[in-house]
Amino acid sequence: MAYSVDYKVALEVLGQYKQAFLQKEYHEKKKDNPNQAILKYCRVRLEALDDLQDELETTDTELIAQTIDPANSKFFGAV
Repeated sequence: MAYSVDYKVALEVLGQYKQAFLQKEYHEKKKDNPNQAILKYCRVRLEALDDLQDELETTDTELIAQTIDPANSKFFGAV
């Protein structure tokens, strides 16, 4: 049961993390001369997070633990 709760939390955390990239992409696109490298970076990160959400299983306990750990800079680094 605990794995199920942590799994759901991990999915939520990944979804929230995607918001930062969506916002950055949105604001960059609104600029007169958007930086294509930033847009590509955001798109690649968003695709990777989508893939992770789609492929994450309740049995991926180590990855889930890393995902929900706010000290893990892999998921909570700067955008």
